[in-house]
Amino acid sequence: MAGFSQQSEDALRALADRLVDSLGERDPEQSHRIRGLVSAEAARFDEAKVRAFVPILVERAVRHRLDIAPGPQG
Repeated sequence: MAGFSQQSEDALRALADRLVDSLGERDPEQSHRIRGLVSAEAARFDEAKVRAFVPILVERAVRHRLDIAPGPQG
């Protein structure tokens, strides 16, 4: 996740972990897919001047692409 601060990268990694955990499965393919979607969605914001809401926007986009209902924080 080039171009992001360490704090943003940590938040995006934690987001990917939460999404993988929320599936309740131990499917390596699905885990890989989710992490790829998080990276792809985050890359859309590489040039954004304001990045405070990137993790929230990425989570919404990934959940939409996976068709998963929002979790307790979303």
